Amino acid sequence: MPRFLHLSDIHFTNREGGACDLDVEAAIRERMIDDVKRVHKELGDMRAILVVGDIAGRGGVADYQIAASFLDSLCDIVGCERDQVVCVPGNHDINRAAHGPLHKAVRHQLRTIPAPELSDTLRDLLADDSGAQVLLEPLRNYNNFALGYGCDISPGKIVWSPKTLKLDGRDLYIHGVTSPWISNNDDGHEEDEKKLVVGLFQYRYIGADSDGIHVALCHHPMRWLRDSDQVSTWARVAHVYLTGHEHEAGIIVAPDRRSMHIASGAVNPNRTEAAGWIPAYNVIELAVSDGDPAELEVRVHVQTWQAAQGRAEFGPDADQPVVEHRIVLQPVSTPTAPPVPAEEQHALVPEPEPIKSDTRAMMYRVMRAAPDIRRAAAREMGLLREGEEVAGLEADRTLLRRALESDRLDELEERIQRG
Repeated sequence: MPRFLHLSDIHFTNREGGACDLDVEAAIRERMIDDVKRVHKELGDMRAILVVGDIAGRGGVADYQIAASFLDSLCDIVGCERDQVVCVPGNHDINRAAHGPLHKAVRHQLRTIPAPELSDTLRDLLADDSGAQVLLEPLRNYNNFALGYGCDISPGKIVWSPKTLKLDGRDLYIHGVTSPWISNNDDGHEEDEKKLVVGLFQYRYIGADSDGIHVALCHHPMRWLRDSDQVSTWARVAHVYLTGHEHEAGIIVAPDRRSMHIASGAVNPNRTEAAGWIPAYNVIELAVSDGDPAELEVRVHVQTWQAAQGRAEFGPDADQPVVEHRIVLQPVSTPTAPPVPAEEQHALVPEPEPIKSDTRAMMYRVMRAAPDIRRAAAREMGLLREGEEVAGLEADRTLLRRALESDRLDELEERIQRG
């Protein structure tokens, strides 16, 4: 029974200048690692780690350095490759220092126009170079982190390629939905819900393979989205829909038993939250059972902080340690999609990619190298050319694209290793 480690709201924060032995959040993550070791010993290896947003605390570069090391450790423990992490951003992954007057204007527009206009307006903004720059700049640090996992978003790829693997003879697709495009400081509380927008175009290809199993990740639950009426029917096309943000675990099965929503708890919620402080994570097991109709067996192991039991550690949830449901598998019938202009197809039609491949592993290793060494090697190979006005994230995207197009990714990795 393939299984996945399911995390959300880790809120990694670099605490420069502070004593590391006084960092309680780091200690909590260490207790989580101890628990993951126990769960792995009991259940066995996991196929991937699914991270549903709020990886960082403030969207800073150093936050993601801590996150990458932590996720490396978890991959080693649960028996999956270090590149087999799948992620989407949350509101804490936004670098709010990158917000400016233009972002404020776009945010105001998307929070005030009629809901039926939201999807097309967001799509048009992302298809425009200036609009895409405004919306994507606050996600630059997140995208630097996500690029190594093939989960970054860009003007030419505003929906990342679904990750695929085999599940009992069927193709399983893992899809990502970006929700914090217009997040800022006043959308983090319940009284401020219904301020965000995702866009219908992000759901367009969920369920495209009617015989496949579809899992989708989106940080914000529907009640936080202004366009929820437009996208909710599309979200239910996913057999399993994972969200975070609210720091409360919960599992809802649709009345027709064809889809399941799993709201994850937070690995590291804020200890001052009025709603209570209960760190949590899940292990999700999936299997397809024969029958007419066939069913997707979903088993969720809910691991929570054990303060109520008088222990500062993680363990099985006291009320529902394991939640099991069966989802009826029928051919997917997606709602009628709006037409997409031909010139935008390149940005909206992500080609699925295996979650485990030599190419994916090489891309991960290249992106984990020091940026100056990586870019120096690319310049030596002519992948980055003198006089080109590319730097930072765009330089890395350019060198990866050219290395892949010229079938020289392995050469780039070898040069990086030589330093």
